[in-house]
Amino acid sequence: MSAEQGDSDFLSGHQEYQQVFEELVVVRDRLVSEVVCSQPLLDQIHVQHRESARNLLYYLALRRRDLRPLQIRLAALGLSSLGRAESHVMATIDAVLEMLQRLLAKTTDVTDSTESLIDFNTGERLLAAHAESLLGPAAPGRGVRIMVTMPSEAANDYELIYHLLQQDMECMRINCAHDDVEAWSRMIAHLRRAEHALGKRCRVVMDLGGPKLRTGPLEPGAAVVKVRPRRDEYGRVIAPARIWLYPAEQPATSPAPRMPVCRSSCPG
Repeated sequence: MSAEQGDSDFLSGHQEYQQVFEELVVVRDRLVSEVVCSQPLLDQIHVQHRESARNLLYYLALRRRDLRPLQIRLAALGLSSLGRAESHVMATIDAVLEMLQRLLAKTTDVTDSTESLIDFNTGERLLAAHAESLLGPAAPGRGVRIMVTMPSEAANDYELIYHLLQQDMECMRINCAHDDVEAWSRMIAHLRRAEHALGKRCRVVMDLGGPKLRTGPLEPGAAVVKVRPRRDEYGRVIAPARIWLYPAEQPATSPAPRMPVCRSSCPG
């Protein structure tokens, strides 16, 4: 490699570092700005959970953006693509920025404006503690919980819930957008009975129904015509799907009489 080629590669790499650095600084500044606007809401949260709530707001603000182009460039540089930052969002961003600053020999610290109170270790610890508090302890050797959403039939089917608990259901989810209070109460009663019979415990999570958009009757319109190729019993295509289209005001026969014909109106 010539000296000129080496200098060119160095400048190209330096420019890429600089561009990625500037993009990430913009992302960070916008996250901080959005969370600052939510400070009155954060002030209403118990001090024990306030920093976790702040981290959640950072996470929601981060995920509202399409970061894929930036993530690809970060990964190409051997840096974190921010993909596993849910429990320590700002700490992850600051760690990447710090590495870019070192590569660029920058002395100004752009992360001073916000204190990253939740670092990597603290974030992971809080995430595990909150998950256990909400969903119960995980089974040995397994980091996830088995959550099962109850169908409407569960209100009148004790055996269904008994067998689900027998197969290690750890969290019963009741979707409050369906059924009613009486049905939910019967589901929970069946669960408590099954717990007593099996000597197991299971959490209940009730997912509150939110607002729903409903439309009125729709005027009849043009039907959708589905055209599919012929397939054998294994799903393999054995004959193509062919159609012959013509304008309604100018009927015409298909050029191949044996071709399956689909007469349809079209603009012409």
